[in-house]
Amino acid sequence: LRLEHQQMLAEQDLGARIRRSLAIFGMYIALYTLCGFYIFTRNPKILTELPRFISLLSLVILSVVLSNTVSQYSWGSDLIPLLLLAMTAAIAYDQEIALLLAASVALINSVSIGHDISQALVLIATVAGTVLVLKQVHTRGKLLSVGFVAAGVSLLTTIGVGTLYGQPWSLLWEDGFMLAMWSVIAGSLMTVLFPTGE
Repeated sequence: LRLEHQQMLAEQDLGARIRRSLAIFGMYIALYTLCGFYIFTRNPKILTELPRFISLLSLVILSVVLSNTVSQYSWGSDLIPLLLLAMTAAIAYDQEIALLLAASVALINSVSIGHDISQALVLIATVAGTVLVLKQVHTRGKLLSVGFVAAGVSLLTTIGVGTLYGQPWSLLWEDGFMLAMWSVIAGSLMTVLFPTGE
């Protein structure tokens, strides 16, 4: 899929490349404007406290860079930095900000990596499932269980969305289990990054 995406981009003429670049830039501006407006109206403390604001921006940028880097080595592995972003933001800030930021980064990653709309839907659904079950974290087991919930969401969403798009069953199960594995790995990494009482 990556090779096909690169081939398609290489075959575009200059005008098409400029239009695509402007469209992508416009989407990025719209997403970050939405996120900034939400934070400004719902949690302005993040913007007034410079260290918190820099930490949040660094987390988002790091997630995008890591997602694009790891995706070159194994399909679907870009889900790990995305889920780490979602879980970290939910723990450090709140669920709403985590969901908005992670969904925005999922769209950015989908465009930059070359995912199609069905893969973007799976990423957003997995992020949403992860954030919604992640409230207060008291134990490492909670973080690991969140990884398993994300795994279930990613597997079922991959099968559901893939069926709608007419993809073969063998590929759906393979992709679904691969994303489920990355989700469990992300939950396991959180138990190391944020050790809690148990």
